Amino acid sequence: MGESRRQPLLLVSTVTAPILDSTTYSQQGPRFQGLERLEHVGNKRFLRMMFGPGAEAAVQTYINAMEGNDPELLGVLMLNVSTDHIIRKFKVRDGTAFGFDENDAELVRVPLKEPTMVRPFFDENVNAYRYNVT
Repeated sequence: MGESRRQPLLLVSTVTAPILDSTTYSQQGPRFQGLERLEHVGNKRFLRMMFGPGAEAAVQTYINAMEGNDPELLGVLMLNVSTDHIIRKFKVRDGTAFGFDENDAELVRVPLKEPTMVRPFFDENVNAYRYNVT
């Protein structure tokens, strides 16, 4: 296979290396796992205090990936929460991220952009109200 399959941890550590150098928990060392949660805390002063001077760059990196500007990083983040198996290799192709084990067997595939479904508030077929909560 001519397609590149890279290790997820290698990609995340390479892309976020400048952020990881300064975004640390003093007692636990660099933790890229926190990258996916940084956006949800709105106070930049708190982020800087908690994660160090690289916090704002981490948020920008995350937002950039979520907007689709970095499909490989987005693929890794999507694969990270898609299975309980250890993903050793991955690839991103045609809007889909594929995760593989150490034997190159496909474990999981996830779309980079989740499909959106909008349903009518009242479904006459089943006589039920539907709430769009996600």
